[in-house]
Amino acid sequence: MKLKIAALGPLLFLMGLAVSPACSQQCTPPPRQMVSWWTGDGTTLDYFDRNDGLTTSLALYAGGEVADAFSFTGSQYVQVPQSASLEPAAITIDAWVNSAGSPGQFLYIVSKGGVGDVGGSYALYTGASGGLQFYIFDGTLIHFSPAADAGVWDGNWHHAAGSFDGAAVHLFLDGAEVGSGTPASTTIAYGLTGASNVTNDLFIGDYNPGCVGCSQSYAFIGAIDEVELIQRALPATEILAISSAGHAGKCLPVKIDARAHYFHGLWDRRSEDDFRVVIFGSAAFQAADIVQSTLLLSQPDDRHRPMAPRQCHLTDVNNDTFPDLVCHFQIDERHWQRDDETIVLTGQVQVPGGQRTFFGRDRWDARPYRREK
Repeated sequence: MKLKIAALGPLLFLMGLAVSPACSQQCTPPPRQMVSWWTGDGTTLDYFDRNDGLTTSLALYAGGEVADAFSFTGSQYVQVPQSASLEPAAITIDAWVNSAGSPGQFLYIVSKGGVGDVGGSYALYTGASGGLQFYIFDGTLIHFSPAADAGVWDGNWHHAAGSFDGAAVHLFLDGAEVGSGTPASTTIAYGLTGASNVTNDLFIGDYNPGCVGCSQSYAFIGAIDEVELIQRALPATEILAISSAGHAGKCLPVKIDARAHYFHGLWDRRSEDDFRVVIFGSAAFQAADIVQSTLLLSQPDDRHRPMAPRQCHLTDVNNDTFPDLVCHFQIDERHWQRDDETIVLTGQVQVPGGQRTFFGRDRWDARPYRREK
């Protein structure tokens, strides 16, 4: 089960997130300017945008660093069709990776495009060291980051990130930069062309798997979790925050709509000052999997008095054929007196491999709903 939200608005800019008591470790907010996020929780859907893995992708799943992960034995991969959104000028690719012993040389965790045995537009792979390395291709030369050695493949989960800021290519391992970057004042080549064996799709767990006559198999052997693509080079502090979140992972932003019941210019007394919050479902978000006992509603500056819902029910609110979760809260007016209100909703959602924390917020004009005194 995955959550997939098309419009997130200001959610990504709120850095201090309240986390449900059901989560013992605090998740970290997703980075700004994220393009796509393949969480590996039992599906190849892109949680963040519409760059979904094809239904024909040969993905397997196993326990990951955050809930479940993609599992590869050398014959599986996730294929994502070419999209302009996957071709930014500056980029960060990151993922959690795990293998018991080096999978081998030149095996790919993520690759974008490919020309025969030459290389892709950008890639995170095991490199010549059999460890970890990131590179970009400018159409003529491949620019490699410093490399981590094969000792990274010790059967434990490690966070890997590669970035390019227009001036240098960088690699990060477990939140710390490997070396100091490789100068590369160039641009990434997209729209790769050639007579044969060329692709511009993105692959997780392989490189150009349709290549006929390539010199070797580039399929990764091991597990890959939480693959994300950001259209900027993340600073070391943000990469460290993702790595430090560990099992809690990144918070899952959800789109919500909050409003009070309106009745003749007053709060609807029939509903006991009822406040309705809708958590919108989608093809990748099954609202039925929300753990309703963990739902908490609060204001951003008053997290000490959160409210649990009085009742919730499933229904399709916006006629998109996907069920939404509609919950009703009883508002204590002593604590909700501002004319312009922002509400925060946190909770847990069931996914393959466990639970994850989700977060949403909405802003509404409270003035029409004030009870006349």
